[in-house]
Amino acid sequence: MRSVRRDSVPAPRVLTDSKLSGHRERQRAEVKYDHLIASGQPASGFAFEFKAYKLAEVKEALYQLFHGKCAYCESRYAGTQPMDVEHWRPKGLVHEKGQPVMKPGYYWLAADWDNLYPACIDCNRAREQRIPGQPQPVLLGKANRFPLEDETKRWKDRLSQNNESSLLIDPCHDDPQEHLEFTTDGVVLPKKQSAVEASHKGAESIEVYALNRSELVWDRCEVARQIQQRMTAIRKLATLLDRSCAEIMDSTRLTLEDLLSHEMAALRRFQEPSQPFSMMAAQLIDEFIRDLTT
Repeated sequence: MRSVRRDSVPAPRVLTDSKLSGHRERQRAEVKYDHLIASGQPASGFAFEFKAYKLAEVKEALYQLFHGKCAYCESRYAGTQPMDVEHWRPKGLVHEKGQPVMKPGYYWLAADWDNLYPACIDCNRAREQRIPGQPQPVLLGKANRFPLEDETKRWKDRLSQNNESSLLIDPCHDDPQEHLEFTTDGVVLPKKQSAVEASHKGAESIEVYALNRSELVWDRCEVARQIQQRMTAIRKLATLLDRSCAEIMDSTRLTLEDLLSHEMAALRRFQEPSQPFSMMAAQLIDEFIRDLTT
């Protein structure tokens, strides 16, 4: 997961134009909900088929915004699976600790650009996952979950003020680097906030988004190994260049400098936004550069 500027890609007109699908759909949903409540029926009986968020224009904008990667785990879904358009605040139901806490969910945000993210199946859906060090599979995945710091402040009415404080990292509004840190074996941990306390938001996000499922950890570990191989080559080249001019001919020095520049560029590529697991790469590479230059 890495921080992404939502305004780097224009919101799809199909969601923002008052004459197009998203706006009209929200109006119909609000009218239906209000009619249900006015007739004395429970809000839990509300049902509406939302379609605007799944339109091709929306999917393309999300693809551009996150470079064909899952917003949560940063794996590339584009070459392996269809993308789930994920509602950060669930539209139909909110479910926590095995119990429904809000039905319907945030239905008024079903076609809200700020509430939509591209997600891989394993981050978005509730599925049994194997976790390193745990003997039995665990049911993980965001599905209808949206945990808060204070459940009593949940935003249940579209006409009221939003006072929520989510326990999930929002890639477009939070800085994930403040809450997550990666090990060289591909595991992600909640970042230490103090000597005795780690980020609560980081821990909750790792669990809800299933960020330590075994296959994902393995894929991150493979990328980390490639990064470490580049680092080893850079260290050796830098050591050779540290020798005195008398020990290295000018032509050899130029060749070594060219190789070092090439290796540094290759290393930096791992942390480009289009690359899988670029946040992990950025953390590993930034630490390496600091050590190399001190």
